[in-house]
Amino acid sequence: MTREQASSPATPRAGTWSKLARLVETSQGEEVVSLAIDLRDLATRDGEQATFANHFVALCKSQRRRRGFFAWWKRAEGRP
Repeated sequence: MTREQASSPATPRAGTWSKLARLVETSQGEEVVSLAIDLRDLATRDGEQATFANHFVALCKSQRRRRGFFAWWKRAEGRP
């Protein structure tokens, strides 16, 4: 999903967060990190960082056992 698709009226971001959760569950590493980064960048662009943070925290809580995603995310963020 491209940034334009994620932000278009036909594809509400809530649905995009659901897709992200499904990708985490199926261990789609590169795709899930790319989508998460796109969502973060869109939130930053639109001044909705707090909304992104709330969704991301909820995702972290619901996917606590999926350590692979969080390792991929940290690498993408440049953190050890």
